[in-house]
Amino acid sequence: MTDDPRFIQAVALFNAGDFFEAGDLFEELFFEAVRDEVPLARVFLQVSVGFHHAEMLQRRPAVERLEEGIRAMDEVTNARGFDLAALREGVGRAVAALKRGERPQPVRLA
Repeated sequence: MTDDPRFIQAVALFNAGDFFEAGDLFEELFFEAVRDEVPLARVFLQVSVGFHHAEMLQRRPAVERLEEGIRAMDEVTNARGFDLAALREGVGRAVAALKRGERPQPVRLA
């Protein structure tokens, strides 16, 4: 999955703040994922969609998707070099900001 050009493009789009387009690509990859790829694809899909909802000021769906992304991180057995601890921390800060009625700071997938 991580060698797929769509995955590389999705990560770049996410890091550039284009969460909608990144989410579309992560969704394609999620539906094609096999074995231990599924949880990681789900993490990136949920986090992308969550940040897109946050951009649209849709707090409830943003919190729901971001929290789902955090839960999905617990299922990942192969993070393929991604720092999920840092991602979890950043997404947690975003959820807290949203619950306070603030705009969250986006995170990066590195």
